Amino acid sequence: MKRSILLSKLIIVVLALFSSCGPSAEEKAAKEAEANFLGDILDAFVLVDHSLTKTTANFSSKNDMTYAAFDKAYALNKVKVAPWFEKVNEVRQRSDVLYNYIHELKIEIVKYTDGKDFEFDGDAEKINSRDNTDSAAVIMIGHANEGKANDLRAAIEDYREYLISLIDEKDEKVIKSIKSNLETKDHVKEGATHTWQRNNFEHLPLIAVITLMSKMQSDVRNAESDMISYLYSWIDEGAFKFNKLEAIVIAKSNYVMTGGTYEAKVFLVACDTTMAPNIFVGEYDTANFEMIGDYNSIPIVDNKGLYTEDAKSIGFKKWGGVINYTAPDGSIRRYPFESEYEVVNQLQE
Repeated sequence: MKRSILLSKLIIVVLALFSSCGPSAEEKAAKEAEANFLGDILDAFVLVDHSLTKTTANFSSKNDMTYAAFDKAYALNKVKVAPWFEKVNEVRQRSDVLYNYIHELKIEIVKYTDGKDFEFDGDAEKINSRDNTDSAAVIMIGHANEGKANDLRAAIEDYREYLISLIDEKDEKVIKSIKSNLETKDHVKEGATHTWQRNNFEHLPLIAVITLMSKMQSDVRNAESDMISYLYSWIDEGAFKFNKLEAIVIAKSNYVMTGGTYEAKVFLVACDTTMAPNIFVGEYDTANFEMIGDYNSIPIVDNKGLYTEDAKSIGFKKWGGVINYTAPDGSIRRYPFESEYEVVNQLQE
């Protein structure tokens, strides 16, 4: 944000200086001082451009780490991560296309100004005709407003709308950030409309245009960073978080006759001690697992339901119900269960 404000102020100063640089024999000394000041301003754009380049590199490094995290998560669990992995790869591809498109336009503008054989690698300090105010407009605005700024604006807007389409409407903060980074609005001043194209590419010195385009590239990487971090957060959005593991042994029977075999299942269970489930015993709708008719809830002890029933008659007794658990997204997950036990007469001594 600070760089955007500084960039805007520099452009205002440059426009004022260029508009006052008409011939004036009476104020030659003042004009020379003004020219020196203008040179300092143009040099300041170079410094801002270098700063933006470093910021963009930082965004790229951060993005690379997020992509690496996605690759690792996908390798560990393809089924779970696949939907987000496909989206993040498309975001990466689209971001690179737009970023490289802006870079190619920068090269085209500089070569048009400094000569087709001029080697421009993106370093603004190497630009010779920094004060040229015509070349950028020729390419980007055109003689009849048919310039390439129209295509650039459309590309940025298409990229912006694509990113927003991946965001849940309730995540307004992320949407606002994307819109802010990729804004292409026209501006109205004193009743006149100044298009985004003309605001960025008309009557500006070459170095100012290149710096503005560097900011556009930085904004693309910033928006990309917001987007892939957002997508990564969704990998575990619906996953349950547990803070305790416990070994459980469930024997097929604790009563074994001579010559028989004792059999038991041994496994780990995980639970969240901060979020106890609700367990209901009774009949339930097999379609949506909601309880119906008369049913009871059972007490929870150490995150485990404790079911007791008086043995009033012999025979097999079936029972079951539903466990309700609040998911991380706030929804209620329902898990049905069934079991049975046998009541027998006490052995006579």
